[in-house]
Amino acid sequence: MNKLSDILEAFHFVSGAPPGMLTAILCKDTGQIRYRSVEADLNEIDEEGIDWDAWIEIPHRNDLDLGQELVFEFVESVLPSDYERVQQIFPKRGAYRRFKDFLESKGLLDRWHDFENRRQEQALRRWVQENGIELSDPSGLPGGPDPAARTASTLVIRAATETDHRAMAAVHAAAFPRQLDSVAWIECNY
Repeated sequence: MNKLSDILEAFHFVSGAPPGMLTAILCKDTGQIRYRSVEADLNEIDEEGIDWDAWIEIPHRNDLDLGQELVFEFVESVLPSDYERVQQIFPKRGAYRRFKDFLESKGLLDRWHDFENRRQEQALRRWVQENGIELSDPSGLPGGPDPAARTASTLVIRAATETDHRAMAAVHAAAFPRQLDSVAWIECNY
């Protein structure tokens, strides 16, 4: 059966690189997930052996409008007077890092991460529903259904990333064993 926590893990895998570079597919009947990377030696997806009526591709965050659209939604609601300043950040390379540095300087980084996590969960739940995927754990996300537990674990991870990316990469690799390059993922996302 399909678990939201597994779908979320696959979503983070797919969203850990530019669109099209990483792929994950879900068997709607069994909950099995298969992965593929364009650049790494990972290909669990046999195009000819897949019954595409039973399988569905996990979306990239951009497919669910969780890229820059989400950033500007947050800025518009929390920092409307800084909207133009944030717009100037995004045409350049390293925009998300500079955006997070900007939020840190305003004391809003934790609020951003909470907002982002909530919106990702909402978008994935909507995607699951729209695609007729039944969940065995409708409230089950890493850390359980208790939002305080999820927030606490997120804060621990965030604190680790601010001090030691290699340590955080080790934690990430253990939590997401199919993610190919935890160091690169951490550096891009934190």
